[in-house]
Amino acid sequence: IRVKIGFLYGAVGTDGANFQVLFMEEEENMYTILSHRAAYDSQLNLIIKDLAFLAGKTGYFILRVDAGRSSGRDWAVWVEARIETITLPDLIVTDVWQKDNTIYYRIKNVGDAGIGSLGAPIKFCNMLFIDGIETSKDCFTGIIEPEQEVTSSFNYQWQTAPPKHIIKVCADWEQNVVEKDERNNCLEETWLPELTPTSISWTPTTPTVGERLSITVALKNVGDVASATCKGALLVSGSQVALVSIPRLSPGESRNMTLEWTPSVEGLHELTFYVDYYNDVEEGNESNNVIIGNLKVVGGNKGWLRVTTEPVKGSIYLNGTYVGLAPLEIELKAGTYNVSFGDVEGFIKPEPQTVKVHAGKVTNVTGTYIKITTPPPRLQKCFISGKIYAFPYDHNTLKIKIGEAERVCHYNPLTREWECSFVYKQGGRVWYADVSVHMYGMAGARTYGYITEVDCDGTYLVEPVYQPYGSECGWRGRWIPSNAVFVEVNGTSKEVNFTFEPFDQTPPNIKIEFSNDWPERDESVEIRILAEDNKGIKNIFIKIDKTLEGYTKLGVWRRLDFAQYFEEGVYKATAIEFFRESSVKKIVVDAYACDEGGNSRSAIQRSIVFGCQVEINLLGGGRRVTSDTPIFGRPDRDGDGISDCWENAAMEELNPWIELDEEEDLLGGNPNLDRLSGRDHITLDEMGEYDRVILFSRVTPYTSPAGERYILFYYIVTWSQDYGRFGIEAHGGDTEPVIMAWREVDDYTIDLECIYISAHGPCNKRDDIWEPYIPSCNSVPVCSKNIVTGEEEEFFKEETCSQPLEFYRNRLKLYASEDKHALYPSCQVCESVTVYAPNEERAWVTFLASIADMAIFGG
Repeated sequence: IRVKIGFLYGAVGTDGANFQVLFMEEEENMYTILSHRAAYDSQLNLIIKDLAFLAGKTGYFILRVDAGRSSGRDWAVWVEARIETITLPDLIVTDVWQKDNTIYYRIKNVGDAGIGSLGAPIKFCNMLFIDGIETSKDCFTGIIEPEQEVTSSFNYQWQTAPPKHIIKVCADWEQNVVEKDERNNCLEETWLPELTPTSISWTPTTPTVGERLSITVALKNVGDVASATCKGALLVSGSQVALVSIPRLSPGESRNMTLEWTPSVEGLHELTFYVDYYNDVEEGNESNNVIIGNLKVVGGNKGWLRVTTEPVKGSIYLNGTYVGLAPLEIELKAGTYNVSFGDVEGFIKPEPQTVKVHAGKVTNVTGTYIKITTPPPRLQKCFISGKIYAFPYDHNTLKIKIGEAERVCHYNPLTREWECSFVYKQGGRVWYADVSVHMYGMAGARTYGYITEVDCDGTYLVEPVYQPYGSECGWRGRWIPSNAVFVEVNGTSKEVNFTFEPFDQTPPNIKIEFSNDWPERDESVEIRILAEDNKGIKNIFIKIDKTLEGYTKLGVWRRLDFAQYFEEGVYKATAIEFFRESSVKKIVVDAYACDEGGNSRSAIQRSIVFGCQVEINLLGGGRRVTSDTPIFGRPDRDGDGISDCWENAAMEELNPWIELDEEEDLLGGNPNLDRLSGRDHITLDEMGEYDRVILFSRVTPYTSPAGERYILFYYIVTWSQDYGRFGIEAHGGDTEPVIMAWREVDDYTIDLECIYISAHGPCNKRDDIWEPYIPSCNSVPVCSKNIVTGEEEEFFKEETCSQPLEFYRNRLKLYASEDKHALYPSCQVCESVTVYAPNEERAWVTFLASIADMAIFGG
């Protein structure tokens, strides 16, 4: 920024004007770019300031002019400010990937200027990091214009290993290119395996009950890292029937897994295969681990007869009985059948055929018609239909079974009479009609309906039956038909309605408990699911969602084993699940229970966080603190309202940096301080058992009389020794308090208002308040000893001023005075403070100790 400032006319007698250029971020953090006092000298002053320290920030520039003394007449000043932009290149890494064990990357120049020229091509090197370790360097020589991308690879044979890798590529690692932004040169990705099933098949394609089924599932690792070994599970209609071990798969590798299962029940079955069933492998995508196929199982002695006609819609008769219109597929008991064909309008029916149906097989029959002159009469269609009343459960769990029936009679020796009833015909056909919503009633009540086509001459049994569906509970109750459940169709359609009376309509009670609501990282937690019902608990299900570093892994519903007992008229069930995973930050637990009546209820969702994982962010150079966790809440063992998790994390992050004087006696009293190996700091643990510094901390909320809410951070810096000055005032042990006052902005944010530092005493005690954004001053007494009375008396008052508080690595930086250890906001203040004004006698002692100083200073 270029600023021209000066007076125009008439400022006679003025002491000048102060010109300021400020920058205010959108977060309202304020920065002083320049401050200059101009005199009335008829000249324009040019001031140039580098704005590089504001790179990447968004906000407002503020130009401010403050007049000095009035000259008794109007006068004017001139100020002109202009921001100039220097065009520079800017390299970023846009993509990184691997292929055939080689890692490729793509860099792009998103700046305003090109890099290199034909006469002087640029050379810079890019660095590959794998799991934080410098692994390979790739150098580029050439030209990169603005918006141009360059693709290259590292000369490194990539060998992946479970469970994951952190891949980082940094452009211009050796800083050979002067760029607009030096902070955006790196791209970091976490590479994970990703197992997914690509297909599922089985032989035989249509098995019979009791026939062993061979199931093949094709798997592929579509991720970037080899997968660890894990388990795959085969579920049939929601129940686990087989487990298989899945070996390690390299990126891009495919493998066929073979399982076996023997069906025991005929009908349509849903085959579901889960990769990584126990969630042992951390994957890039956890939602593609499942593949589903639908399998039809026939009875042990049943097959299919598939009948077609040319043209289509010919009537089909089986052993003289009409069974429907072609094309038609019929499930039959294995055996020999006569198939004949009815008339199609304008055609002559073909000759009957004798066919043999084999168990588990499909037999095809085709009848070909020829043209006739007189069409036969059209065949009549008949239906069995009805309505379903008062059914409170999901209608997908309900089917209407309609089967061919026959009358069976037997002699009752007690009554000496023949008793007859209708039963399903042995080998007869059976239909399962779907149920759909027929009408909505009051308060959401629904009436359902069903319909299916049957022969117009036959006897049938009709009954509602339970159909497993998803995670719905199996209902129980009594069906009341509107008329007899056996139906005789004699050329007309029939209707049978049903009303449902549930066994029980009171849902169970269920809740989730944890053995520890605030576990540490990698601690085992017992999850208890407690359910109660007046009729009994039938099933308990659980689902656990896991939050890891940067993503959430959704769980699947699983059935839990449970123990149940009867007490005081209520059945009480308890299911227990143990959870322990070191990489998990948080779990969210859902559960629901089914009672014996088919009613269900979900528990209130519960979650736990492992190890008080709070992310603290320091903004505005350290003057603003934000977190991903509310400041107030549980756990709160000290009862101050502040979350212990937030309190401990913030207390650790806000510990101030303490800079020692280069002549500090502690440096000689602790030999460990000579072993820093080039570092500019030392931790408390590294100080050992010698003279050392220990920091005690406390955090507490505070509300001012004006109602402003603050959080106070107390830091007591304790020293083994106060070495005094030239041996004077030395003593064992020393404490220096610092209080940071942070104003609450919202539930997640605090801003630094000021700091309080106390030092020395009693007569020359300092109680200083220092500001984080503007300069601040404090006035304190300087004392001396009265030779006559021997008492400490105030000698004079001294004012010390400091620029806004300093911050180092986003932490408050304080300066400890040499040997006395009082804390100050800047080195200048520390060096200029007078600690003690000696009397004549003590000054002579001081002179003998050190002729370099006639007074005692704190710096």
